[in-house]
Amino acid sequence: MKRLIIVISCFFVVIVDSFCQNLLKQNIYYDDMNYYNPAASFYDTSRQYYASFYTKYKFLNSPVYAEKPYDFSVSFQGRTQNTSGHYTAGYLYDGYSFFDRHSLYGGYGYKWDFGEHRLSIGARATLNFDAICWDKFSGAHYIGQQLFVMPDIDLGLYYQWKGLNLGISARNLLAIGERVDGNVLLRSRRTLFTNLSYDFYLSEIMLAPHLLLSYDGEIGLDIGIFGRLFEYGKFSYIFRVKELRHVILLGGDIPCGLTLDIAFDFSNTARDKHLDVRIGYKF
Repeated sequence: MKRLIIVISCFFVVIVDSFCQNLLKQNIYYDDMNYYNPAASFYDTSRQYYASFYTKYKFLNSPVYAEKPYDFSVSFQGRTQNTSGHYTAGYLYDGYSFFDRHSLYGGYGYKWDFGEHRLSIGARATLNFDAICWDKFSGAHYIGQQLFVMPDIDLGLYYQWKGLNLGISARNLLAIGERVDGNVLLRSRRTLFTNLSYDFYLSEIMLAPHLLLSYDGEIGLDIGIFGRLFEYGKFSYIFRVKELRHVILLGGDIPCGLTLDIAFDFSNTARDKHLDVRIGYKF
């Protein structure tokens, strides 16, 4: 227990404000928290493997995203033969105005069962390839493109008891800056996540109120409810407090192992809207 407290304390110590882009927010996450926490595995414990394709399309009237309106990722998750361990591997593309980020990552997690209690710990290593187009960078005295390579690390803890789910994770712990002429041009922002939820089962319906709290120098909070109908249908509503943003999700599982989830978000104060789509296959 003492070691566990030390590890949790370290998470809070390393979260300091850093300049650069925020972590890409995925709106479809309740039944697969691995993106935010490497200690979490995909929701369906009856399947050993899960492959997915995720894309986010930006509806923006802005020259910043005019040529790069979408992001996407592909990922693969698997459980070890004794089901105590899980591993992940994937690729993510994140497009910005003057650079593209290509990320390769791999992670591993392990769980311990203590009666009805379960504790999982996980780690993930990431290699970011940032291709900068100087022609689109205002005020740059360089021309052409330049590639920067940055490694990073994520750590996570996940606790479960009956319907309770509690997780804490730290993303982009290294936050190594990309320097040009002695100045930091790009740096991934260190981010701390905490998620809390409880699964209630009512006959053929599952309802799960949940919170996702983030801190990257500023506090963010998702308040939502996730539901399942007759094992196959899914729905979710999330309110992102800081942005006054509403996220509505509908999805479902097809008996052959395919899954399809679609989420749409809009804000009361901002013009940008996003469409998230996730296609998965469990086997």
